[in-house]
Amino acid sequence: MEDLRSRYLEGGEERLHSDLVIAYSVFFAPALLVSGFIGNYPYGKFVSGAKAFMQWTMPTQIAWIVMEVPAFLLIVINFLFFSDAAHQSSLLYRICFLMFAGHYLNRSFIYPFTLKKGEFNGTIAFIGALYNIVSGYIQGAFISRLGPLPEDSGVNLRLIIGMAIFGLGVFVNWHSDMLLGRLRKPGETGYKIPHGGMFNFVTAANYSGELIEWIGYAITMNGSAGYLWAWMSFCYFVPRAHATHEWYLRKFEDYPKKRKKLIPLIW
Repeated sequence: MEDLRSRYLEGGEERLHSDLVIAYSVFFAPALLVSGFIGNYPYGKFVSGAKAFMQWTMPTQIAWIVMEVPAFLLIVINFLFFSDAAHQSSLLYRICFLMFAGHYLNRSFIYPFTLKKGEFNGTIAFIGALYNIVSGYIQGAFISRLGPLPEDSGVNLRLIIGMAIFGLGVFVNWHSDMLLGRLRKPGETGYKIPHGGMFNFVTAANYSGELIEWIGYAITMNGSAGYLWAWMSFCYFVPRAHATHEWYLRKFEDYPKKRKKLIPLIW
């Protein structure tokens, strides 16, 4: 315990942040990947698979706000109130802030109200909130004060490529969410096969879009926090896309057999 205390007293926030990034990259992300293949996360189509202690629910819109708002608040609070002058004036970190905060602004206050009314697994909502508290801190601290300041303070090719990829991901994600939201008419229940946009190529088009977003974010930032976020997203979306694809194949005999799971033309 004394060694641990001295490690963080001497290393300060930089040491804590570095250890969190390593722990998430080496332990948590692979555990997320493996556990996702072993058992489906019990929400959405897979809510019936929840264990007894996980079967309490809350309204879907509230659950999404509970899950996502910590990441939004932590990135905003860090950048507006705990950022040093150099990071706050950096074009790179301003862009990264807008990317991350913009995504979670949508997920916290816009996306939940596009969903049909229903119930969401409460345990999953609170686990998601805890995950986003740590993740929001990792991103917020890096963008606000811990990330290395770039030698090139202007626009460069990497920045343009990263922003373009991020923008493509945002479009695919939002368009796919819109198509899913229009599948059922008012009063209808049950599931239908989505068509159009990226759904013509993959089953989990909304996940594909978000993964593209975070790859663009990582390229733009070119730092450990950004690459961690892309890696974490990959480890979450891969098993979820696999489970969703297999679910559609079991449920619908006419489901398009050539449609891939997450990555167009590949997997």
